Amino acid sequence: MQLTQQDEAKYKLLHAAGRVFALHGYNKATIREICDAAGVNVAAVSYHFGGKEKLYVDVLQNFLETGERLIPHGREEAAQNLPEERLCIFVRHLLAMLAGEGETNAEGLSWLLLQECLEPMGVAEELLHSYFATKRTQLADIVSQMHPGCSIGLARRMSAAVIWQCLLFAFARGPVGRRCVDAEFCGQGLDEMCEFVVSFCAGGMNRLEGGWRGETARRPSELPTAAGSQA
Repeated sequence: MQLTQQDEAKYKLLHAAGRVFALHGYNKATIREICDAAGVNVAAVSYHFGGKEKLYVDVLQNFLETGERLIPHGREEAAQNLPEERLCIFVRHLLAMLAGEGETNAEGLSWLLLQECLEPMGVAEELLHSYFATKRTQLADIVSQMHPGCSIGLARRMSAAVIWQCLLFAFARGPVGRRCVDAEFCGQGLDEMCEFVVSFCAGGMNRLEGGWRGETARRPSELPTAAGSQA
C-alpha cells in the first residue's frame, strides 16, 4: 500500500529519529538534526508527534513492536504443551531484541532501552512498565506450567529473575562486561548465552520449587544453619 504524503513524512521522521537517538541519546539529539536526516521541515515533529518526548517514546515503541515480530510464532505455537521449550523461545527472543538483532540501528536503540532501564529519565516510563509487565506475565505462565505447585508470588519472582538474567548479559556488552563474559552477544554466542540462561534459571527454579526462606517470612533465628542444612 502506497503511503500518503503525511504518512511518508511521519515514517521518515520515525526512522530518522531512531538513527539520531541511537547515536546521541535523548538529551543530545536535536529536533533540527532529526528533521534534516528525514528531509522534512522542523515543524513536522510537532505536527506529527507533538514534540521531542512523544517522538522518543514512539521510536522506542516501534523498536519494541519490531522486536516482537522476531518471535518464531510457528515454533511457539507448536511448543504450547512444552513449557521448557517455551522458556527457551522466550529467552532467545528477549536476548535477541536486547542485542539489537535483525534491524539497522537496532543495536543503538537496544542501548537506549537498557539506558532507560538503568537510569530512567521518566519520558518512556509508562511504555517500559507496560512492556516488562507483559513480559513478566508471559513468563509467570510458563513458570507455572513448569512448576504447577509453586505459589503465584514465587512464580513472579522466578519470572523477574529470568528477565534480569537477560538484562544482565545485555549490560555486559560494555567494556567491563567484556572482561567477564565468555560469549559474544550475537550469532552463535547469543545461542550459547540463551542455553546458559535457560539452564541456569531452570536449575534455580527446580531448587526453589518447594518455596524459599523469604516466602515463609521466618525470623533469622528460625532459619537453618549451614551445618543444619547439611544434616
